[in-house]
Amino acid sequence: MDRRAFSILVAGLPFANVSTFTQVGKEEQPFVTHAEATLAEQDGSGYLDHMWFGGSFSNFTDLHIRIYVNHEVKASIDMLLGMGVGIGFGDPAAPWGTRFSGITGAPSGIFLNYPIPFSTNIRVTAELPEGVQRDTVFWTFMPSIIEALLA
Repeated sequence: MDRRAFSILVAGLPFANVSTFTQVGKEEQPFVTHAEATLAEQDGSGYLDHMWFGGSFSNFTDLHIRIYVNHEVKASIDMLLGMGVGIGFGDPAAPWGTRFSGITGAPSGIFLNYPIPFSTNIRVTAELPEGVQRDTVFWTFMPSIIEALLA
């Protein structure tokens, strides 16, 4: 079953466990030790359906996001954050949003609400744009990992 069909299938089911995947708060510097920082990783089955990213560094929309599903070696989702939300061409009209994506501030506060199902594992990573110091402060929030799909 492909991911789209899976997402449609589980959309109305009762879920047994809604848990917070990750919260990275103020003063987090995830890129200091690795250029591609793991922001969140979860074993189990379910889906990730909300991501929020924040930072005040230049070229924030060029933050490189990768999502590895079920222990993939090559990420199935590999995007620049601005392109993923539809502001990859320097759209100055922020803040704006739809139910799927948007930007809540300037230069950052980008969110995505696309269900990403997984059956064994999911890992979300990010890599800073070129020229941004690796000790920069970064925030992220991914609150909607669903486990044990059927109660």
